Amino acid sequence: MSLSANNQTSHTLMKFSAILSPLILAALFTFSSSNHALGQIMTQHPGDTVAHRSLDLAINNTGLSFGNSEYTNGIRFNAIDNHLKKVNGINFTFWIPDENPQAVINGIALGIVAPEARDINGIAAGLFGVTGDNIRWISTGIVGVGATETISGISVGGGGVGSNGSISGIAIALGGVGAEENLKGINIGGFGVGAGEDMSGINLGGFGAGSGGDMSGINVGGFGLGSGGDMTGINIGGFGAGAGFNMTGINVGGFGLGAGGDMTGINVGGFGAGASGTMKWINFGGFGLGAENLLGLNFAFIGLGAENNVQGLNIVGIGAGAGGNVSGINLFGVGVGAGESLNGFTIAGIGAGSSEINHLAIAGIGLGAERIKGVTIAGVGAGAMEYTGFSVAGWGTYTEKFRGVQLGLISNRSKDFNGLSVSAYNQYKGHAGGVSLGLINYARTTSGFQIGLINYVRSNPKWLRVLPLFNMNFKK
Repeated sequence: MSLSANNQTSHTLMKFSAILSPLILAALFTFSSSNHALGQIMTQHPGDTVAHRSLDLAINNTGLSFGNSEYTNGIRFNAIDNHLKKVNGINFTFWIPDENPQAVINGIALGIVAPEARDINGIAAGLFGVTGDNIRWISTGIVGVGATETISGISVGGGGVGSNGSISGIAIALGGVGAEENLKGINIGGFGVGAGEDMSGINLGGFGAGSGGDMSGINVGGFGLGSGGDMTGINIGGFGAGAGFNMTGINVGGFGLGAGGDMTGINVGGFGAGASGTMKWINFGGFGLGAENLLGLNFAFIGLGAENNVQGLNIVGIGAGAGGNVSGINLFGVGVGAGESLNGFTIAGIGAGSSEINHLAIAGIGLGAERIKGVTIAGVGAGAMEYTGFSVAGWGTYTEKFRGVQLGLISNRSKDFNGLSVSAYNQYKGHAGGVSLGLINYARTTSGFQIGLINYVRSNPKWLRVLPLFNMNFKK
């Protein structure tokens, strides 16, 4: 190296030293001062049980900090956070934090493993996860995000997002999303979504969704959906859905649907639907419907049953039954039965039976009741203890007492009759009043007329009992 080069190097070092000398003196000066520190190195406050050692390029804790400083306004880097108090700005930690019961991070919390604080307000991201008591705004971790109290804002966890308290906002996790208390907002869990209390908003669970309390909004469970309380809003369960209390407003269960209370407003169960209370306003069950009461547009392809009443346009593929009344335009593929009465336009493909049938009951094969009133049409036949009104039967009718008009293709039979009877064979083993029209007419006693080929009145004198074309009561 030449002499001129050595002189140039020496001159450069002298200039650099002249620049650094004031900074070094300032650092040494502020090192002895605890209030205005430009370079606080390896300090520990009296009475502290935890060493807060740090190298700070800061004024009044504002600036850049390296180490376990308590307070930082600016940017802070630390290996392991221990008893951190507050960071306003950016906090970056390399390893799993120790204890931070009072730590508050406002701004950005980053960690190689998992940033942690009592309260994190802002953006939090960890290579493995984010933990804290309260996590707000935006948080994400490959393993997950977990809080002992609340999570709010946008949280994304590879494994899961969970809270011992509530979760609100947007929570997305490949594994699942769960809250011990309430779950609100948009929550998506690959393997499931669950809340210990209420679930509301848009909640999607790949393998299911459940809440211990109420479920409202749009909640979808891939393999099922369950609520310990009420289920309201658009709730869909792939393999079924159930609520401990009421279901209201478009609830769909792929393999079934059940409610411990009432079910109201477009409820569909793929293999069936049931409620311990009342089902009303468009309830569909693929293999059946069952409830205490069924009211208003209920469809079941196999069967439909109610402990009490079925009312208002109920259509069933195979059959329906009610312990009380069935009323108001009921159509049944095979049959229908009611413990009390069938009222108002009842149609059954095979048959219908009840204690009482009133006002236009139509059955493909037959009708049976203790009392029938109104218009009754049966493809094969109809039977009742008491019959009043208008009856049409493909085969015929059988009653104990009939008042009205009987039309039967083969036979009309009754003990007592009053009205008009038209059939190939009219048989009345008691008293017949009115007019009997048929090929063969039979009555024990009559106060009316018989018109047919053969007319028999048993109470008449022997030579007048059997007459062609016409017969009546000739006994004095």
